[in-house]
Amino acid sequence: MDKNYVRTYKAEGEHSSTTDERLDARLQNQGYDKQRSWEYDTLFKHIPLQRRYFVAPYIDGNQYHVVIDTRGYLRLIDPNDLDNGDKYYECRNTSGTPTQETCNTGTAQCEDCDDWIDEDDVCSVGVDETGCVCENCRDNNYTWAYTYRGRERYVPSDRAVYVSGNYYDTDYLSENNIVELADGDYACQDEACYIERLDQYHLTDDCVHCEHSNLYELERDCTQLHDGEWAHDDDCWQCEHSHEWYLDDEAGIRYETECGKLVHIDHADEYAPTTTEGE
Repeated sequence: MDKNYVRTYKAEGEHSSTTDERLDARLQNQGYDKQRSWEYDTLFKHIPLQRRYFVAPYIDGNQYHVVIDTRGYLRLIDPNDLDNGDKYYECRNTSGTPTQETCNTGTAQCEDCDDWIDEDDVCSVGVDETGCVCENCRDNNYTWAYTYRGRERYVPSDRAVYVSGNYYDTDYLSENNIVELADGDYACQDEACYIERLDQYHLTDDCVHCEHSNLYELERDCTQLHDGEWAHDDDCWQCEHSHEWYLDDEAGIRYETECGKLVHIDHADEYAPTTTEGE
């Protein structure tokens, strides 16, 4: 390096060597100056290997990072001058093997758009907050929603549903007492009823409680009985005289008339056969 040098070595020690003071003095007497490091852009020979990167020189001093130059040399560089994501090598191994690194000067790469962003502007997303995205991608692609054990996190918007003023992660609906309705919408569990007959949830406003079965049913599938209670249409019958409804399992109350009507037993006398005098 012109009339400069970085280090001298004593020929001693099995694994290391100290500075050779006599050689230092001899070089300096001949006009050489000792420097802390080699200058940036200093070129070193590039010797590629088939199964490794290349034969890496041990570069003394405070600057020891290189890139493979377009001219086929190893060129000493300052990693701070590289673009984020650029590959470079550290040449500080006495084995002749370089250490590969990737430039990252206080920035991170957005996992969605691949743009590089300042670490202070990184947005954490996902249930465990291990996802890393930029603010723009977070605002466009993610929704603040309740997730695991009621914790709020940014989750993919296509996995968030809006229920009663809040968003919920569809992967954790049951943990937040949210149910999916038969029509594909969602509701809080205390605002819905499970219809065992249909194996579906429906809004409470659309359901009635059938006292005799102690089950909830869809109101549209039910009828109000003569006593004001409700029953599923499959579990009750109608008196063709009074038009009142009764439970099927109430024994002894149905009477079929000669004309084929089904009436309550209380009205049977009104349909008894009439007799003429002398019969």
